[in-house]
Amino acid sequence: MNQRENRYQAPRTPVEAVPAGPLSRSAARVFVTWLLGASLVRGAALAFQIGYALSAFGAEKHLAGLLVASVLRTGAAQVAASACSVALAWQTHHGLGAQRPLWRTYALLPFTAPVAAGLMIAVGVGATTFGYGATPCASWQAIRAFATPGDALFGLVLASALAIVLGGLAVLLGPWLSALRAGLLARIVVALLATGLITGAVQAALVVFFSAGDDVGVP
Repeated sequence: MNQRENRYQAPRTPVEAVPAGPLSRSAARVFVTWLLGASLVRGAALAFQIGYALSAFGAEKHLAGLLVASVLRTGAAQVAASACSVALAWQTHHGLGAQRPLWRTYALLPFTAPVAAGLMIAVGVGATTFGYGATPCASWQAIRAFATPGDALFGLVLASALAIVLGGLAVLLGPWLSALRAGLLARIVVALLATGLITGAVQAALVVFFSAGDDVGVP
């Protein structure tokens, strides 16, 4: 009797077969692709943006130092947060939100921000060498002069705070995001805009907090 029941038993659904993990395989590929691409583009763009501003004062020699300080403080956390939000938009669009809690997506943020920082710094320093003729020795001296451990500490705190805030919002808005009738592109645009606004608010709050205590300083 048991064999006959098992014979006609309904097949396991894809939800039951989902392995444990914060992201599905497709969402993980989207996450990694966005993280790598955004880090490379943002690192190069930031280098030329800072270099253009410094060239007006003939201070290009400080470019690498200011670039690294900016990336460690805010740039890497912003890129990692955007990658998490794009992966979340992908999951909700393809109906994967019911398979994994959406807040797990943002649990990756503090661990992937250092990866984004490394890529951004490598590309940015390379851009200073080829775009502004800075030698590796001059770039290293500028980094030692401007970048401090406080920059990395602020960036780590920012990434952790964003993971908590954005993860909490994912829990609250998860059902609505999954039921939202919108295309993938619209979801990604909305996710990036919301992430940018929330990142700016959290960053401002941390700046005020640390400025009051004079522990890390104002970026």
